[in-house]
Amino acid sequence: MELIKRSIQCMNEQGIFQWNDDYPNIEVVSRDIRGHELYVLKVDEVIAGIVTLNGEISIDFRSRIPESTGKEFILHRLAIHPGYQGRDLAGKLLDFAYNYAVAKGYQSIILSVLAENYIARNLYTKNGYLETGSAYFGEWNIRMVYYEKVID
Repeated sequence: MELIKRSIQCMNEQGIFQWNDDYPNIEVVSRDIRGHELYVLKVDEVIAGIVTLNGEISIDFRSRIPESTGKEFILHRLAIHPGYQGRDLAGKLLDFAYNYAVAKGYQSIILSVLAENYIARNLYTKNGYLETGSAYFGEWNIRMVYYEKVID
């Protein structure tokens, strides 16, 4: 949870308010761990990055995303510890996600990101993800942008 807390602090300092004390919380992360869906990237035995990968889409998420190319794999909660940023570790996690999705027979990877999170949006674009749409979540007063990477 230390990595997530530091990531939230760093994002808030950059004016990115996608995560907070309520999300992602210990319950969400514990569920990711129990489901064997949380993957970690270590540097010198320190957890430097995390990502959650699964094939399940909640009904709420499904109702707001554009139609995907095919059987989709979902990328959630990618974070790099602020002390390890700038080393393309996020790119390594995205490469891992792609290779994992290929091995599992998925046809695309989809994700959502806060519209104002231009750092993440640039990362996804740089790594071959295409913007597929957006949705406004009035209950939180945020706009999310959706991306997809088709698996060749």
